[in-house]
Amino acid sequence: MKTRPRKRPANVKQQVVEAREFQDIRLMKEHVAEFRYRPVKCKKDYRVVAVWKELDVYRGQKKLFDDTRCFFYITND
Repeated sequence: MKTRPRKRPANVKQQVVEAREFQDIRLMKEHVAEFRYRPVKCKKDYRVVAVWKELDVYRGQKKLFDDTRCFFYITND
């Protein structure tokens, strides 16, 4: 067969979000830390990964405000 690979279509998602003035949350910075944590009655340590995200919130092309969110992941590794 003599065919050519299909071209990837243009990504227009960001243009649609700005044109319809949806709320858009953009990641600016991300900080990651990990530490050990042992609850009082437990015999073993748990690994906790903390992710701090600094976000900018836009509506259309206008910046509304800065936002920060913190996520904690507890593992038994």
